[in-house]
Amino acid sequence: MNHKLIQFIIIFFILLGCSNDDDSSSISSDVNSITLVTGINIRMSDVSESIKLGNPNVFTGSQFLAFPNPPSDNITIQSFNTISDIWMIAAHAEKKYQETDFDEFLDSDLYTEETVDSKAELKFNEINSSNLTINIEDLNPGYYRVFVKINGSLYWDNLYIPDDSFEIDDLIESWQ
Repeated sequence: MNHKLIQFIIIFFILLGCSNDDDSSSISSDVNSITLVTGINIRMSDVSESIKLGNPNVFTGSQFLAFPNPPSDNITIQSFNTISDIWMIAAHAEKKYQETDFDEFLDSDLYTEETVDSKAELKFNEINSSNLTINIEDLNPGYYRVFVKINGSLYWDNLYIPDDSFEIDDLIESWQ
């Protein structure tokens, strides 16, 4: 083999080894997508135990509950503190990141209020309450991310609004 061919092969493998396709970079590419739902917590009331489907990419910080999930025509949002704003953003569900520990990197600074507000299909601003019931019957069926602002910080949960043919077993099976 000639010397230039050996150099070319060495440089080729060095560049190939420097590829940025490792798991951590691919995770960071869309794991923080504001419209991605990786799981939900089914909950019928504020005192019922939740059932985890998938690996929910939620950050409630134990600051609020959204229930029932899935809702029919209304959803209740409850907090021990005053909620100043609420936004609901249409989302899509994917069985991605099922082994990811979201507690490691989700925090209230992940999304800006401006981004959340610009994507919202439903929003309530300057509400100053700790217990709200919101009519959602005008929203299309599907997945949503519910954002709340409490004491200047953003928190969020994932919600599934069913259609008329909804069966809870179908929802559970879709996440298995």
